Amino acid sequence: MRSKDKKNLLYNSLLALILCLVCIVCILSVMLFLQTVEGQDSSQQTSSSQLALTGQSQSSASQESSKKEVESKPQELVKGSNHNQAASAYAYKAQDVRKLLYDPKASDKKIVFLTFDDGVNFEVTPKILDVLKAKQVPATFFVIGKTVGDKTRPLLERQIREGHAIGIHSYSHDYNRLFPGGVVDVNQVVKEVKETQASMQEVLGRDFHTAVWRYPGGHMSWKGTEELDASLKKLDVDWMDWNGMSGDAETPSARPTTPSDMLAYMEKSFYVAPDAKVRVILMHDAADKQLTIEALPHIIDYFKSQGYEFGVLT
Repeated sequence: MRSKDKKNLLYNSLLALILCLVCIVCILSVMLFLQTVEGQDSSQQTSSSQLALTGQSQSSASQESSKKEVESKPQELVKGSNHNQAASAYAYKAQDVRKLLYDPKASDKKIVFLTFDDGVNFEVTPKILDVLKAKQVPATFFVIGKTVGDKTRPLLERQIREGHAIGIHSYSHDYNRLFPGGVVDVNQVVKEVKETQASMQEVLGRDFHTAVWRYPGGHMSWKGTEELDASLKKLDVDWMDWNGMSGDAETPSARPTTPSDMLAYMEKSFYVAPDAKVRVILMHDAADKQLTIEALPHIIDYFKSQGYEFGVLT
């Protein structure tokens, strides 16, 4: 082989080797780049996961803190409300409950709200509370403002302490003053709601505020309720009626006379909303309601047997 050909062969071989080395370097560079990018993505994903876990941890910590607060002070009034810490678990806003009273499809959960109007009464109210305590269920008490004071303070404090809620049922309960001629006197009712709220704050503390009120006679009984409802809404107060009742305030001729009669009367009263899953039951803790006291255990057992949960209105 001539010397010139040998040189060309050597040159071409060297060139091929250099090209191979360049290709290898390029491949290694690409692999290193991809590995770096993958590592960054993995790092970012890990960072995101850690962030999410941190958020969950913070949320859990917050929930745990709230839980511990309830556990440590379950009987303490929730600031700006009408019930204690423990009752927060089963307290429902009146405006939300109202939407469920007549629509069977509005709620999958069966909830009953036992409500008592016309207290505070020294004889009946404590006995009602005794039954509720024995049966371990809560209720909402719509009190008349003129009954609120130092003498009834222990009963009102007991209602809060034992997991019940308190609403407003006017100050005077005087139909002629509140609804002259069957028409709402807006100024008078607003005045009485404010007076009752103030009286309860004097007894239960400035942190007390109830956002639920019941018309004496019921919302459906009077004309001109729309204007009053709007005025009370500005005070963060909403109304609540009922879709079941015990009949303990009916005329004597129509009133039940035995506990079984009262239970039967209540069941018949469901005709206004026969398929509703949410029940608000009207009862009274005024004077001469001994039959209500006697029937209450049976009423509670009825709802328990039907799978109802018990709630309070706020």
